[in-house]
Amino acid sequence: MKKLTLIAMTMLLAVAGCKNNAEAESPKVEPVVQGDVKAATGSVVEITSEAQFREIIAQKNRLMVFDLYADWCGPCKMLAPILKEVAQSHGTDADVYKINTEKLPQIASAFQVQGIPHVVYFKDGGIVNALTGLYPKEAYEQGIEVLSQNIEDTASGTIKNGVRHIALDGAKSKGNIFTYRGDKVELTFKAKGTPFTASIEQLKVTGSSDGKSDLKLSFETKELGFMPLEISSSDGRKDRLWVGVIQYGQKKSGYRETDAKEFSEAIKGSNTILLDVRTSGEFAEGHIKGAKLIPVQELESRLNELAGAKDKTVLVYCRSGNRSTVAAKILQENGFGSVVNLRPGIGGWTKAGLPVEQ
Repeated sequence: MKKLTLIAMTMLLAVAGCKNNAEAESPKVEPVVQGDVKAATGSVVEITSEAQFREIIAQKNRLMVFDLYADWCGPCKMLAPILKEVAQSHGTDADVYKINTEKLPQIASAFQVQGIPHVVYFKDGGIVNALTGLYPKEAYEQGIEVLSQNIEDTASGTIKNGVRHIALDGAKSKGNIFTYRGDKVELTFKAKGTPFTASIEQLKVTGSSDGKSDLKLSFETKELGFMPLEISSSDGRKDRLWVGVIQYGQKKSGYRETDAKEFSEAIKGSNTILLDVRTSGEFAEGHIKGAKLIPVQELESRLNELAGAKDKTVLVYCRSGNRSTVAAKILQENGFGSVVNLRPGIGGWTKAGLPVEQ
């Protein structure tokens, strides 16, 4: 099966999961509807073939929830009735399916399953969220409530000196905000006279304002997913926003991500330029031969050094693929039409046995 082009948003609340263990007790699988292409409202459908799966994901404008499980997995057995209840209560917003990873390993591989249970939220040709492990029922419900809405492939705010700046309206902030994975974010709450506290528990980020001074929260979005931003004001008002960490490039023309092998082949092209956006210290420890160093924080101010490369393909990399994603967006916003990002970073490059120099 051809590997899918995937965009993953992974929430940060996993509490339990299984690795493959053939000796684990085989649970009784919850009854499901067999063979249907589209789930009936309130039901869970078992996918039994790759052909059926391809037909299902070809549907547009509909959120699909895939439960990837195995018969021997205890947490999978615990999850089955939870998802059955979720399907019954949220059937108008999403279709729920089950996939046995041992009977359909190619699909599990396409979803990059590392542990089970693994629940994938899929919409309009790509993954928009994924949870590995066993979660409370509310986590699956919140995923449907947020992801069944329209989600654009566009981050909030603007980038300056490699930092994404997002401004909100103090204690009465509304709506969701989006960042790209790898962004360094400065979130500013404009003071409006009411003291308040804002926090993102998953990132262990919190701060308070007396209502007279702006509040700034700084953090880095290393993982894909949705995180609640809680805002509590002194007048008793409580608000919850969602911070969505999305993957840059799913719908961007001229941008693609690749692995180390394909990246090494692309370097051999005659109309390319190789760009390292790490720090000078990281570069000195080891870099890909022929790379030009411009740290991502300096990229906007040093674009003149790449002025002659706008008609070339820019091959960009960092340590893990996060900063290079930020760099790719900066490049595309400034007229570089073709950008290739080494998604696993130089860590994936060396793991593949490819050379570096100092």
